[in-house]
Amino acid sequence: MAEERPWIEAEISDEGSGVNQDAILLSVNGVDVTAGAIIERIDREEIGAAKKWRLRYRPSIALPPGPHRVQIDASDTAGNSSRRQWSFYLQAPKPKVSWDASLTNVLNYSYQPLERFHDKANFTSYLQ
Repeated sequence: MAEERPWIEAEISDEGSGVNQDAILLSVNGVDVTAGAIIERIDREEIGAAKKWRLRYRPSIALPPGPHRVQIDASDTAGNSSRRQWSFYLQAPKPKVSWDASLTNVLNYSYQPLERFHDKANFTSYLQ
């Protein structure tokens, strides 16, 4: 995975008594991030306890390269609980290389035999 802020998504369902929305917890790397998650009902039935929910979360800051662990805890309205965990790995971004080099050489030389062996030479080199 190369994205530093990946979306984490899951569907939670209970065909029996329905999912207790208040008992859905999401943690990333052991940190509870439920408050930052989008939890929305996706079942068609509008009356009673919802049977299906969609959970989506995107970290507010970039995750560092390496392994990461997601854990979701949920309960139904009858009090039965469940936990699911999975891991993913973020690759380190490849460095962007840009070269901008210029070379300027100036060579000045003048020979003036005005007096006994007076020579003048000037050499300048700039590397930027």
